[in-house]
Amino acid sequence: MFDIYNGVLKRYNKDSKEERVIIPNGITAIGDHAFEGCAFVKSIEVPDSVITIGNCAFDCCSGLKTIFIPDSVQQMGGALFFGCTALESFISCC
Repeated sequence: MFDIYNGVLKRYNKDSKEERVIIPNGITAIGDHAFEGCAFVKSIEVPDSVITIGNCAFDCCSGLKTIFIPDSVQQMGGALFFGCTALESFISCC
């Protein structure tokens, strides 16, 4: 499901029918466009190990309703949620 290289989640399989995605612990970054077009995903949990999220990482995830991003994330790219028309909650943990 995940294309991971040197701790960076480069791509999630957009053809997956999984609605809840838990990114594996140990990932340090989510790359640009990593989840682009993943229409079936409804929720994403980002682990504490992630410190960077790239540009357009969740672009056009039209089914995405909830995302949990921990305080460990220090840098987020632009247009993260462009086309995420169902997004209801963005949860950042303290």
